[in-house]
Amino acid sequence: MTGTVPVAVSASVSGLSQNSTYHFRLIARGEAGGTINGSDAAFQTLEAATKGSLDLTVLQFDGRVWPGAVCRLYDGAWSYLGVSFDRVSDGSGHVGWVDLTPGTYYAEAYFSGGSTFPGKSIGEFTGAACCGW
Repeated sequence: MTGTVPVAVSASVSGLSQNSTYHFRLIARGEAGGTINGSDAAFQTLEAATKGSLDLTVLQFDGRVWPGAVCRLYDGAWSYLGVSFDRVSDGSGHVGWVDLTPGTYYAEAYFSGGSTFPGKSIGEFTGAACCGW
């Protein structure tokens, strides 16, 4: 085999452990069936974040901010996390949660003493990234 034309190569991998080193090697196969083994290469996965936050701006249906909205937090299966996770949006419609473990979360808003909007997610995040809506 001969030639020096670079060829872009990519692959998606999943199920890797955090904070671990993985080695890989590319193998080129020519039309005539010959192979060339690339050199060993490695990469290090990152350590997973342990806590995250979720910040939302609650808007009314007409797009205006919604101060005083009571917001409830649910896990990825829409199970209510309890009163200790309830928040009331401030004067600019902001509401937030901190120290959340990685996962998917949903929030719903309602007027204090009013009815909820069941099944209407106002925001969600997966992992421990800080998000804003």
